[in-house]
Amino acid sequence: MTGQTMNRIAAIVMTCLAAAAAAWADEVAVVSGASSLPYAGVKVMDVQDGVISFRTAGGSTVRRPAGEVVSINLADQPAFNQAEKLLAAGKADQAVQAYDGAFDSAMPVVKSLIQLRRLKALEQAGMSKRAVEEWVRLVEAGKASAAVVAMKPTNFAKALSKDNDGAIDVLEGQLPKAADKTYKAVIQQMLLELYRLQGKEQQAAAIAAQLAGKALASAPGTSPKGGPNPPGRANGAAPAGNEEVLQGQLTGAGALIEQGQAKGALDALKANLDKYTPAQLPLAYLLLGKAQMELAKGGGPEAPKPSGPPLGAIGQSGLLRQAGLDFMRVVAWYGESKEAPEALFLAGQVNARIGNVAAARSAYEMLVNRFADSDAAAQAKTALAGLKEKPQ
Repeated sequence: MTGQTMNRIAAIVMTCLAAAAAAWADEVAVVSGASSLPYAGVKVMDVQDGVISFRTAGGSTVRRPAGEVVSINLADQPAFNQAEKLLAAGKADQAVQAYDGAFDSAMPVVKSLIQLRRLKALEQAGMSKRAVEEWVRLVEAGKASAAVVAMKPTNFAKALSKDNDGAIDVLEGQLPKAADKTYKAVIQQMLLELYRLQGKEQQAAAIAAQLAGKALASAPGTSPKGGPNPPGRANGAAPAGNEEVLQGQLTGAGALIEQGQAKGALDALKANLDKYTPAQLPLAYLLLGKAQMELAKGGGPEAPKPSGPPLGAIGQSGLLRQAGLDFMRVVAWYGESKEAPEALFLAGQVNARIGNVAAARSAYEMLVNRFADSDAAAQAKTALAGLKEKPQ
């Protein structure tokens, strides 16, 4: 074998090695707890129904929903990578332009990635109408898969923006066509937020009532007497696809309470209490307490007037005590939840209203000690000062 032949073989080998190295030179970072987990030296293989698949050099295939992907770097795709850098730098407007510029000439897999990543950029940029349009296209292409539906835009343009009106038009057009119940519930949640931003109170009230009124078929885990299930039991596990519907119901109930329709919220929450997932129960109990607390005030369009019939069989004091129990369920059963500080503050408020100053003080002090950095703790300190001024 001549030296010239050897050189040719060496060149071919080096070319093959370089190609192989490039094939495994992608990088993907995914959500891992409160931080991100980077995968280097991988190959992005496929994007299907909002799930990104990539293979490691060891031959393992990793699949993650696009919403859990923090960043992507693709070998030999400088235009896409530039858009990713802009997005990571918080320059969402420029990232959108970069994704747009890279789209037409991109390969099919890269185009799918661009659509998913551009949705995130559009949302961060507050481009409400385009973000909603992009999301709708992805949902329809993915047949309303859970991974894509979960990528719903939640960050919209400023209040009273024309862009928000455009997003409303898109969603209102989709709502009658949404056959999938999860997809429909998510559209309703987005419309509720947009109606509020645009000052469309009548439409917001109507959609909130629709959301709050959604009752699902009975799920496993109902206690024999229909009461709440304590932790450790089969607790309101929603059947597949119902979680977003239930979340929409909670969103609607919260909106009804804010709109002075606490009775409607209370009825809806009680109807679905055995169906919420464990992650949703802290908010459900918090809203139950709030609804009963509002009804006990005797104000609002649906609350009885002093000269009218009593507030149900249990009366005002009974509503307050039941509200306090629901607040303390959040604290006792879900003490690490984000709802716990507010629940503990409201428990103190309830006790103060029924004249149990010692219990109110105990709740406020527990809040200050356990959740010192929370907004509720600051409120508790003010409330404690007010309690100390009262005669013992």
